[in-house]
Amino acid sequence: MLALVIAMTSVATRAENLYKAFDEGEKINYSAYFNLGFIWVNAAQAEFSVSNATCGKEKVWRLEAAGKTVNTFEKFYTVKDTFVSFVNRETLQPRYYVRAAHEGDYWAEDRFTFLSQSDKETTVKTSCLRKRGTETKTFTFEGEVNDMVTAIYKLRNFPNYDGLNVGDKVPFTIVYDDEGQKYDLDVRYAGRGTVKLKNGQAFRCIKLVPKVIKGKVFESEDAMKIWMTDDANHIPVYVEAKIKVGYLKAYYTGAKNLKYPLSSRVK
Repeated sequence: MLALVIAMTSVATRAENLYKAFDEGEKINYSAYFNLGFIWVNAAQAEFSVSNATCGKEKVWRLEAAGKTVNTFEKFYTVKDTFVSFVNRETLQPRYYVRAAHEGDYWAEDRFTFLSQSDKETTVKTSCLRKRGTETKTFTFEGEVNDMVTAIYKLRNFPNYDGLNVGDKVPFTIVYDDEGQKYDLDVRYAGRGTVKLKNGQAFRCIKLVPKVIKGKVFESEDAMKIWMTDDANHIPVYVEAKIKVGYLKAYYTGAKNLKYPLSSRVK
């Protein structure tokens, strides 16, 4: 559950060479709350971070999203998930992706190697570890395909929200599970507004509604809404989602080493 919430908070078609919303050393933190009847409980903490790395001889970004349940929530459910993507610094095309998920009694580790990529097709080698053992497969997909972490940063990098009308959709494609399933999704632009967070901070935001994967977690394809800062950083500061077992909300709690001033903050 936390894996999908972290990963699906933001996605887009492809990176733009002319604009970068983040830089090395950036860290962004969140608190997630889960609805238990009439009570909202602080359930988890998450951190997104950017650092330098290499893949072979290529200099890349290391993009990490890590989340875990807080101690007080672990009596109900325990989650510790880490997602890491290594991407080209200019195009943000993924080179290598790792997912390590521990959720209750379930655990999994996925490693995706993006062997070749173009606008016409993408070839991905997957190595997926489960209790039954490790299975390795190779898939070729039509068009450009992203892992979920890369998709988050591509959405932040999308430069032209001013050129969108309410209802416009930005398409994107991800590969997610050990079956090599490709999901053709989109993010719908829903306008602008001001959001006040639990800590009292308020931000001018761009509102987005991603099409999520209906099934085990979400009851409908429009079950999630995202508010992203209306400034050059494009940080998701508030996320709400209706899931099958209740409601989930995630709030921005702080950041370090942002590339641009957080000018969307309302003082």
